[in-house]
Amino acid sequence: METLLADNYMGYGPSVSDSTNKADAIANWKFNAENLYESIEYTRHKELAVTVTEGDAIGDWVLNWAYLTIKYQDG
Repeated sequence: METLLADNYMGYGPSVSDSTNKADAIANWKFNAENLYESIEYTRHKELAVTVTEGDAIGDWVLNWAYLTIKYQDG
């Protein structure tokens, strides 16, 4: 994950005020993988890359819609 995210990565959602940077995203996944999850089945459904040139969301965006099946350690 560290090699796939840009150093200036920002993740947003699901709420407007929810955001995470690269360091926090990696730390959260590591913690969850070690402490919460027994297994994760990740089925990628759709990816989209878009460049927005004007307005409030200027920049390069990558979106990924996926289906996760997570089995937790405590059942």
